[in-house]
Amino acid sequence: MKKKNKQEEERKQEEQEKKKNKEKKKKKDKKEKKNKKGKEKKKNKRRKKKEKNKKKKNQKKNKARRIRRNKTKEKQEEDKEEQKKKNKKKRRRQRRKRKRRRTRTRKKKKKKKGKRRRRTGTRRRKKITRRTQTRTRRTKRRKQKEEQEEEQQQNKKKK
Repeated sequence: MKKKNKQEEERKQEEQEKKKNKEKKKKKDKKEKKNKKGKEKKKNKRRKKKEKNKKKKNQKKNKARRIRRNKTKEKQEEDKEEQKKKNKKKRRRQRRKRKRRRTRTRKKKKKKKGKRRRRTGTRRRKKITRRTQTRTRRTKRRKQKEEQEEEQQQNKKKK
């Protein structure tokens, strides 16, 4: 009798634990579903916002393009006329140059004989000598002194 009661109690306890676990799982699943939904919503919202911004940007661009394209006909005509004038001037100038070149006699250049410096691919930087270093140092010092003197004079004036 006691054994039977014990077994019955154990069975009941197991059933209760199973029930509890089932409810826990249900709750967890519900929570996960909710979270997933929220994430999806956020994603969609972000996507919609991006699309909206893109659309706005494109509209702005198109507007600017339209304005550029619809530049008044008069302006285009004026530009054409100006361009024609410029081209005419250019042509005249080039003609004159050509004429001058043909008429002028050129003196033949003498070829220089002797050592020719062949330049290789790498160019060496000029070596800084001690003399140039001291010169630059001196000039720096001089400039600093002049600036200090100017500051002192300004301070005296303020006082």
